[in-house]
Amino acid sequence: MLSQFSSIEALNEGGIACLSDNTHWWIAPGHLKKAAAWAKGATIKIEQNAHNYWKFRLQHVESGELVYAVRSQRQTRRARDAYVDWCD
Repeated sequence: MLSQFSSIEALNEGGIACLSDNTHWWIAPGHLKKAAAWAKGATIKIEQNAHNYWKFRLQHVESGELVYAVRSQRQTRRARDAYVDWCD
């Protein structure tokens, strides 16, 4: 996978980031504090990562800060409704 760019739309308390390309990412718990400081609209670079579990890294383009993440899937209606509330 080549690098892709998007921008952050929202980040919930559970560590799920909603990006402008309509993808959702679960941020590694140890990296959540960094990601929480990123402003809405910040440009994010998405790249594959060599880590066994956290298969991707999201990089804040302006600061260069990295966080590890995996794609998040909406699995329940309740979760989907919660995404709609904070992602729109």
